[in-house]
Amino acid sequence: MAEGWARNNLILRGYTCFVPTRCVLRHHTRIVTLPLFVGYGFVALADDDPWIPIQYTPGVRSLLRHGSRPALCPPGAVEALQASEYLRATPLPAHRPWRTGDACCLTQGPFAHMHAVVHALDDHTATLSLLMLGELRHVTVPFHAITPIKD
Repeated sequence: MAEGWARNNLILRGYTCFVPTRCVLRHHTRIVTLPLFVGYGFVALADDDPWIPIQYTPGVRSLLRHGSRPALCPPGAVEALQASEYLRATPLPAHRPWRTGDACCLTQGPFAHMHAVVHALDDHTATLSLLMLGELRHVTVPFHAITPIKD
């Protein structure tokens, strides 16, 4: 997992990093941990932290940017992903209802094939957290518009 290699190298340089993961069952016997957002991780930065060394860390391909500065996540977005990490640590059977923290893939519309995390549920829709346009965003879709992520 390249995301894990990049995370470990960033930690060695003194940064606090988080790579959201999900667990899947392979061949009905082996549990495998995979990144939730392939190719993405989150780095905590204070206003005075140097961010330029991040882009030169082994395993880091590039940074999401807003202009010439790194893009920032909305307050609470990474914390919500961290809080739901334990929910994604155990693979669930294929035929089960959706629950908060589940990894999914959009199947319809302009965002088809994008990976997301179930953020909230009501009777007919799921609100999802997904990386879109360089930011963690929320979209609400009907249940039939999402499917478990295929590996």
